[in-house]
Amino acid sequence: MGNLGEKLYEGNFEITIRRKNDKNEHLNHSKYDDHSEKIRQDFLKRFGWEDNNFPEPGVQMSMREDNLKFRYSLKQGDKVKVKLEIFLDKYPFYRMIYTYYLPETGKIACIDNNRDVFVNSDGKTIPIPGFFIETLKKYKEKSIKI
Repeated sequence: MGNLGEKLYEGNFEITIRRKNDKNEHLNHSKYDDHSEKIRQDFLKRFGWEDNNFPEPGVQMSMREDNLKFRYSLKQGDKVKVKLEIFLDKYPFYRMIYTYYLPETGKIACIDNNRDVFVNSDGKTIPIPGFFIETLKKYKEKSIKI
């Protein structure tokens, strides 16, 4: 992971594991990505954004790397909290790190560390749009003052 740059965002989300358990009676690793994607969509909604509908036309978020680290197996029906942190990374990347944990114990189940970029309508990597960084910095400043 290396040294991360400035933290742009930190927020908490709650989910219930709805996916079926595998033969070992735990959540299959690929299902964590489904839950992380749902949280990413909820994150976008917090700012009035959607995929293919950002303030800057033609830009999209695109995952380039996904690194899952497991510490505890979740099961269908578990109520889980997920902390989402977004950091600047080496240009032009940013990181979205999802930490899944059980609220009653604080026990970390999984850390899903994604390295992402923005792309234009041709799929070419572009610099992180100003609206993204500026909006998250304003949000951070606002939440610090409260």
